[in-house]
Amino acid sequence: HTHTHPLANAMFAARPVEVHVCQAGSCKAAGSEAVLAEIEELASALQRCKIKVAASGCVGACNQAPNAIVVRQGRELLCTDISNIEKSAAVIAHATGEQVKLDDPAVAQRLTNARQLRQRMEAEKCSKWNAALRGMATYVMSKSGQERLQQQLEFARLLECAGQCDQALNV
Repeated sequence: HTHTHPLANAMFAARPVEVHVCQAGSCKAAGSEAVLAEIEELASALQRCKIKVAASGCVGACNQAPNAIVVRQGRELLCTDISNIEKSAAVIAHATGEQVKLDDPAVAQRLTNARQLRQRMEAEKCSKWNAALRGMATYVMSKSGQERLQQQLEFARLLECAGQCDQALNV
């Protein structure tokens, strides 16, 4: 017969929930920096729950990147293929038991744009031009005014780096 001291139970219950987002190899290439930023922002929106969000090393599921581990009440849950804002929100739901509301289109779009930008930057660092250019034309067309002009310049720069100078002149 074992007996656990009530203070030990209180200390265990008071431990914050942790979310560790992998920042190694495959996960980083799949946009884990954006996943980390999304999860941090989504976690900060929950006032009632204390969540510690941090970058981590490899969690061992490289073929299902990007990944995170939720540590709740001493148990670990591996979350894989966190490839969009809805999956980042699901990680928060696993961590807290609360559903994150993504009904604010401006927040969802801002987080999606940030993820796409980080994925392009990571792909560019690795000279993976198809990945860097994926969706860029559609993104540029969705903008207007000064922001569209800035994105057109970025798109032209990426095309030039990829050796597609003819297309860069037509942006």
